[in-house]
Amino acid sequence: MQRWLRRLRPGGAATPAAPATPATTALAFTEVEGVLALYVTALSGGALRVMANAGAARGAYTDGRTIFLPPQIDLFPDPADARRLYRVMTAWGVLQATTGYLNAAAGALVDHPGAALALYEALAGEWLDRRLVATWPGLAADLTRLRADALARRDGVEAMTLPEALLRALLTAPLARPLDAAALVEAAARAGLDAATAARLAAVPEALAAPDPAACRALALGLARAVSSPPGAPAPAPVPYRARLRPELLRRPAVAVASEETTATADDRDRQPKPPRATPRGLPIHVEARTPEQLVPRERRPSAGGRQAVQLSIGDREPPVTFQQVPLTAEEKAGAELFDEWDYLRRMYLPEWCAVRLRRPRGGSTEPVERILRQHRPLVTRLKQQFEALRPERLRLTRQLDGDELDLTAIVEDHADRRAGAAPAEKLYSRTLERERNIALGCLVDLSGSTGAWIDDDPRNDQVIEVTRRALVFLCEALTVLDDRYAIFGFTGGTRKRCEITVVKAFDERYGETVKGRIAGLAPGAYTRIGPAVRYTTRALLQQPARVRLLLLISDGRPNDFDGYGGRYGIEDTRRALIEARQQGVATFALTIDAEARDYMPYMFGRSHYVVVEDTPALAVRLADVYRRLTTQ
Repeated sequence: MQRWLRRLRPGGAATPAAPATPATTALAFTEVEGVLALYVTALSGGALRVMANAGAARGAYTDGRTIFLPPQIDLFPDPADARRLYRVMTAWGVLQATTGYLNAAAGALVDHPGAALALYEALAGEWLDRRLVATWPGLAADLTRLRADALARRDGVEAMTLPEALLRALLTAPLARPLDAAALVEAAARAGLDAATAARLAAVPEALAAPDPAACRALALGLARAVSSPPGAPAPAPVPYRARLRPELLRRPAVAVASEETTATADDRDRQPKPPRATPRGLPIHVEARTPEQLVPRERRPSAGGRQAVQLSIGDREPPVTFQQVPLTAEEKAGAELFDEWDYLRRMYLPEWCAVRLRRPRGGSTEPVERILRQHRPLVTRLKQQFEALRPERLRLTRQLDGDELDLTAIVEDHADRRAGAAPAEKLYSRTLERERNIALGCLVDLSGSTGAWIDDDPRNDQVIEVTRRALVFLCEALTVLDDRYAIFGFTGGTRKRCEITVVKAFDERYGETVKGRIAGLAPGAYTRIGPAVRYTTRALLQQPARVRLLLLISDGRPNDFDGYGGRYGIEDTRRALIEARQQGVATFALTIDAEARDYMPYMFGRSHYVVVEDTPALAVRLADVYRRLTTQ
């Protein structure tokens, strides 16, 4: 503590120039981003996130959804002090976004961005400091150190204006004791203010004790009208640990987070505007889409036998570019379901990053499906016989201690035993058990452009989409003998703004002419953004009242999209989506015809949760067989 206070005299007066301090050490935000992401999630209940400030300003600020922190801190010789500053900055930003600090500033202050804004930052900053210590007492020592350091850094600068004089007087005041109004009046007198203006400062302790910072705003406006800054007077230097207000963000409502410290009434909260669902547009979010895997063209391995599928060029090379992406606009969100995306480079979720739109075709001609049934009637019949064996059977248990019926055979034998002098039997009942499967299946089908390729790159063979269509027909026909709930979703899209889910069969639809028409109308699309499709299917499965939930993916390639969703980035997001599904009780499995699948499938799905179909035409049979095996374990 002495190191932090060595430049202070008792009472807060500045000392003569201190000896040269050691050289500072820079600490990058990326070194502590993972810890701060968990920290802000814990403090805000998941309502806020943290990100590096990519703008020219070095300070911290918040827009009510995201806390932006400096990309690096180079103020201290010891990196531990920089970590402490990052931690307090984060906690301070959480309170700034959740206690009405931004809402209080969104009114008249935007019309007085000069002295009024500086005074409000000084007063409301002290209000937040005291609220922070009351909310999280464990940060009191760190905050006291940072206040002393901020005051020491203001040595040598004359307090010419009221905001600067007031700020110094507030930083000098101990957080553990109520504020002394006399000290504030004395500070104003030293700044050359008249007695009437100085007397206004006597209301500062009452404003700081108010449950919300609106009183600080009113006091700041009154002081700003009563005194004007000298011409050319510099604006007060920012306090390092405090998140500054940005005038262009003042009119945006803050996120409302439930907290024991919230003192607003329920009616007041109901009258407040609803918080935005995403980061306001105009704050660019930098996504480094280029990964080492994207810079090297992939070399396809030789065939291991059988008839292989060939991907289109969009799946073989990912775009070696860096994208500057911004949050989705209101127009891009309209009518879409929004899903987060995992950014492995930052180790954090990008909120509401993908817009998924549902497509429900009416269904057309069923002739392609009927042709498949005519050509493969014996095989379909055999599959139905195999699935028939999975139907739940009634099992009758005899000679039970209790049950729903009397066991006549046991009663007759018991009567004979009694006549023979033997001991009476106790198990005279029978019970019938009904075995129930209670399974829900979400079948996720890749409809990317690569499914338009011909097997073995030979136009005389079937296209991959035709093999996929045949597999779906076989599965649906086999499931007609069971009561399993199942849905089929096709997915494709172009960039995160246009992720498309085609509802081939919903859970509440029966397999009939409409579904057959949709299967017949399946066609190749664009790219393979698997993460949003997995998250959508997981959500749909969780809404089903089933004991076993299974997500089955059919794909012919790795994750890929035009806006950098390729290489390791796409694989990491897909893997995270599958982990989320398993954590919620949804089992996952994949069938793929990609010859290179063994390079990435074990990492995404797990070593025993995928099958590589070497003989592509056999996919239709393997799909039904895999489902049968998975649901009988």
